[in-house]
Amino acid sequence: MKNKGITLIALVITIIVLIILSSITLSLVIGKNGLFEKAKSAKEKQEVAVYLDRIEVARRRSRSCK
Repeated sequence: MKNKGITLIALVITIIVLIILSSITLSLVIGKNGLFEKAKSAKEKQEVAVYLDRIEVARRRSRSCK
């Protein structure tokens, strides 16, 4: 009768592969150039664009009132 169970070596290799994949994923999400940093940068750029647009609208309104 053959033993059809998972060997300890196969289990260890699977765990190592999962650890490597999770570390790559974490570095892509949390790292220096990760998704969180890119989202934060995009948000800041959008806020600056909104403020510049508001300044331009206020400047045009002040010119038209004179």
